[in-house]
Amino acid sequence: VSLSPKHLILTVPHEPWFLLSNLLRGKNLTRLGNDPEHIQLFTSKRFENLLARHVVIQRLTRSYPWLLALCSPRG
Repeated sequence: VSLSPKHLILTVPHEPWFLLSNLLRGKNLTRLGNDPEHIQLFTSKRFENLLARHVVIQRLTRSYPWLLALCSPRG
């Protein structure tokens, strides 16, 4: 049995706002607010470009300090 979702909700931290929020909270000060497990930093455009290669973007929105995308599979 193959299951294929009709929609996907994908989220990433919205940079530089996520970093600035961490700094204001006093989190990860020695790393300038950067979480060590975050290996990619996404702006709206960078996130949109990444997703557009793999899925159909239905809606891309911001919910401070996150980027959220409602997508559907290609095909």
